[in-house]
Amino acid sequence: MDYTLSEKITLNSLLTLFTLMNKLGIDFFLDSGTLLKFVRNDRKLTIGSDIDIGIFEKDKKKIFNLKVLLEKRGFKISLQNNFSVFYDYIRINFPKNFKGKSKHVDIYIYRNIKKFYILKRPHKFSKNSLISKLSVYGINFLNQKKYKKFIFINFLFHCLFFIYNNFGKSEQFRFPEDLLKSQLRIIYYINNQKVIFNIPKNYCRYLSYRYTSNWRFPDKNWKKRTNKFVVNDNLKIND
Repeated sequence: MDYTLSEKITLNSLLTLFTLMNKLGIDFFLDSGTLLKFVRNDRKLTIGSDIDIGIFEKDKKKIFNLKVLLEKRGFKISLQNNFSVFYDYIRINFPKNFKGKSKHVDIYIYRNIKKFYILKRPHKFSKNSLISKLSVYGINFLNQKKYKKFIFINFLFHCLFFIYNNFGKSEQFRFPEDLLKSQLRIIYYINNQKVIFNIPKNYCRYLSYRYTSNWRFPDKNWKKRTNKFVVNDNLKIND
């Protein structure tokens, strides 16, 4: 595959990211649209508007070490689309002068719960739940720096999250355990340098579950498809 200049710039940044994740022992896999394009294009990394990566909860603490190392190299990290709770994913923004094709890298953190792998997505409140909507708007409003110095505001902030966590609902992703539990190790070379990542061993079934059985063919209206993996449920975050 021939890459454009902007795609090559993105690949160089991915080489940095993948190398650091390998050094930290983070077992990550290509996910979502990045996995879809990788499989469609005969296992060649295809650079899209963003890059999607999944990890399992066991490696969540290593992400904090990754954050430090990436920031030393000019990357910027944001949590939950700037929502104040670190739970399901972080967004890695490329260095300031980045001229590549992709806008960012999203790392999704999957938790195993009762034979499912789940992304609870606290920043995506259920649109059918008024209590969730009001709680999230309140949480984001009170999380502004100018309010953090006030003890009462902090108390109110935690009260709102308690309400949202226990009584509100968020739009969550839920996949049967067998679709993601087994992973296939891929040895890949970027600029003649070896990196290692995974893809779901049952990637055909996973992609069919996520994008329907027609996933092999591009569909401009894919966002309008019914997503059976999206559920509305309480957060119930204990940590």
